[in-house]
Amino acid sequence: MAMSRSALRRLTSTPSRLMCAVAITALIPLLGVAALTITHQRDAAVESAFERLDGIANAQVGQLDRLITSDIEISELRTSNQILRTALSSIDETPNIDSETLVTTLASLMQSSDRLVNISLHQTNGELLASVDEGAPDRYRAEGLGPPQQDQSSLMLVGANGQPSAYSTRPVIIDGQIAGWISIETDSSPIADMVNDYSGLSLTGETSIARQTEEGALMIPPMRFKDNAALEVMIPASNATAPITLAVNGIEGRFENTVDYRLQEVLAVTRYLPSADWGVVVKMDRSEALLGVSTFTSTVLVSLLVAMTLVLILSLAISRSIWTPVREVVASARAVSGGDRNHRSRQAYSGELQRLAVEVDSMADGLVEAAAKDEHKRAEVEALNRLIETERDRANAVFDHAVDGILVVAPNGSISRMNPSAKEIFGLAGASASGHMASDLLSSPDARAHELLEIAASAGAAGVEMAAHRTGGATLPVHVTASARHGDDGDVSHTVLVRDISERVAFRQQLQHQATYDELTGLPNRDHARTRLSMLLKSNAVDPRPISVLFVDLDQFKIVNDSRGHKVGDELLREVGRRLRSKISDDALCARFGGDEFIVVHDPSTSSLPLGDLAAVIHQTLAQPFTVFDQRANVSCSIGVASSDLSVDTDELISNADVAMYRSKSDGRGCTTFYGPQMRISIEERDALEHSLRSAIEQRSVDVHFQPIIELATGSIRSVETLARWNQPGKGPISPSEFIPVAEESGLIMPLGQLIFETVCQHQVRWRMAHPDNELRSSINVSARELAHSDWLPSIKRILKETGAEASGFTFELTETALSSNISLAAMRLQELRDLGAEIALDDFGTGYCSLTYLREMPIDTVKIDQSFMAELDTEDLDNNIIALVIALGRSLDITVVAEGVETEAQLAMLRSMGCDQAQGFLFALPQNAAAIEQLLWP
Repeated sequence: MAMSRSALRRLTSTPSRLMCAVAITALIPLLGVAALTITHQRDAAVESAFERLDGIANAQVGQLDRLITSDIEISELRTSNQILRTALSSIDETPNIDSETLVTTLASLMQSSDRLVNISLHQTNGELLASVDEGAPDRYRAEGLGPPQQDQSSLMLVGANGQPSAYSTRPVIIDGQIAGWISIETDSSPIADMVNDYSGLSLTGETSIARQTEEGALMIPPMRFKDNAALEVMIPASNATAPITLAVNGIEGRFENTVDYRLQEVLAVTRYLPSADWGVVVKMDRSEALLGVSTFTSTVLVSLLVAMTLVLILSLAISRSIWTPVREVVASARAVSGGDRNHRSRQAYSGELQRLAVEVDSMADGLVEAAAKDEHKRAEVEALNRLIETERDRANAVFDHAVDGILVVAPNGSISRMNPSAKEIFGLAGASASGHMASDLLSSPDARAHELLEIAASAGAAGVEMAAHRTGGATLPVHVTASARHGDDGDVSHTVLVRDISERVAFRQQLQHQATYDELTGLPNRDHARTRLSMLLKSNAVDPRPISVLFVDLDQFKIVNDSRGHKVGDELLREVGRRLRSKISDDALCARFGGDEFIVVHDPSTSSLPLGDLAAVIHQTLAQPFTVFDQRANVSCSIGVASSDLSVDTDELISNADVAMYRSKSDGRGCTTFYGPQMRISIEERDALEHSLRSAIEQRSVDVHFQPIIELATGSIRSVETLARWNQPGKGPISPSEFIPVAEESGLIMPLGQLIFETVCQHQVRWRMAHPDNELRSSINVSARELAHSDWLPSIKRILKETGAEASGFTFELTETALSSNISLAAMRLQELRDLGAEIALDDFGTGYCSLTYLREMPIDTVKIDQSFMAELDTEDLDNNIIALVIALGRSLDITVVAEGVETEAQLAMLRSMGCDQAQGFLFALPQNAAAIEQLLWP
């Protein structure tokens, strides 16, 4: 440890710092020059490479333009052949044209150009008349080239010899009309020869030519670093930054930091041939272009290393020549300062160092003389300091600089002295204290003016709160403490401390407001309402009157909150609070109880509205549509009312109103229910049912039954509807109409639905394995809460993945109520289900008022006519017409129609006569467990 500290001191010593300073001063310019030189060399090498690539690219593009132009001229010259024109002009009069003559003529046209591989003649509809190479048309069709219908130039294909050829078509114009088409195939070996000429491209250079296709850039000629590449290598369009992709998209230029098809960094120049829709890339590896720069960089770095070594040696020599004598002079000065007044330096130096040594010796002589004088003065100074400390007026310093205001009050109540802080509190900055009375500046509602100071003094250190009156009439709260001084004549004066407590009082008021008011809605909170209700109930013993509590719960709020987000839900609660406060605050106390629940306390002695009218006003107020963040929201409310008697306390009265509210929920929502003792029994039974249902879901003891859906045309079972069944321990089967509403209200509908769906998926997988030809579908009922929940659709996908079931085997049934809360969200999620392969059914069709809207805006595959229409099939023509209308509507929209609740043969006959697609009901089969339905399906 000692050695490491010693080494650290040597590294941070002045000689080391001096040597580093000299070295850095010399090396920074060298490093800068080296960096600039290397950068310049690199830029010059890149520019030189690009100029070479630009020249090659321009030359090759010119050569390609000439080849393409040559092909166009060849085809245009052949269209002017008189024999061909005569044959085409007389084709309508002489359908049986001598094809051998045409072939001979076409062959003679090929002799004038050594690049021609084939010529074909076509009618205006593209039908082939003659071709020199009889196998050419089949090759063209194999390459995806249909009959000629438009001008085409330089379409590349694989020729008869296996090498790329160019294919072009031109119309034969006679009397201003297209009389036929000539297609030519030319040898494209000049393109391959040009690409294979690597002159000027060094070892890594390469020319690539490609044409644009739907899949990407198709390489036309051979490639230097890839065998058999002609018309075989495709650069995908997704590789948008590849040079050849840029070229075929018409982007020309230089590209330095890019990667080719070998994943090598290259310098590339791109060109575009619009006449053929080709892209051309001339490139070379970046490492080869910068090879000379790397050698130059190595040379510069070696030279720089040698220079650094020489600079460090020179810096060390300079540092030692300067610091050795300086260190000796410093040692002399340190000895003198340490008390050795007789120590002197050698002064055996020259120049500035000798002058420094002389000055240090002179300083030592002066210190010897001054030491004696200091001893004498020190005694005098110590005595003076004691005198100053004794005479200092501490009281004045405290008075003038105290943070609190200080008043000196004379026996007659006038203020004789006031510190700056007090003047600031009373708004008297810059004014004199004289002329002011304490009673003019301070007041208290609990004391008369002449008693203020006596009360403050008697309170001691605890003090009292008063009001300070500022100039201009403003007041602020202050904390006052006072001490009395009794004079010899019996008069009493006071010293008063005044502290501004505005922030403390404001904070206290804020805490009180937060403790008694709801932060979201601004309404009184639960504690405030309970306190107020308790006070009213206590006063009821003196002045008997029925104090009532209205427990208000918003209907379907959780669906809005789940489907549109908590931000919309919070804003909706704020708007509900504003409406209630504006409509009923003069007649009753309205408070937010929690969540989407509110309570209203009605006192008939202060309210102008009777209790029933007050409930009606609340319903009317909340029935009006809400607009939240430009979204329309409709909510109603369920109200429970409980009134007091002498035996009911606060909590019991609120609980009774809550029980009555739940009865309103059970009765269909949107209504008011007055509490009765029998209701609590129902609530307790509901709570017990919820607890038991939760345990059943956790223990997976909820069963699944299936009811067949029959194809009426064939009588076969088309699908089955999945139904939840539950045997509660000790009570037996519980009707779904009892436990499903409890599941929806308590939030258990999500885990219940997941359990049912997972069970059905397992059955579907097992049935599919046992009966591979089975096409049975399972219908799953979806509630409004599930559809609105953000986790519902992900849970469906997760269960499908975990069980291996296919979405195409399921139909999801939803009622109009489930769709109405948020149509756009429902449409989006149902479309996602259909994208997975599932079907969507609209259940209980005809019972709502906007069914046709859903058929138009939702992805619906099936409608299920509500069973309420079935009971009247035999007796009411009106219902017959309604059912027939729905069936006809389904047929016109290509939607399957299912009749629910079919129970008689007469109903079945009527449905068949109307053309109904499918039906289900007790006539066919009751809901059955999996084993029974399997026996029914596969006996």
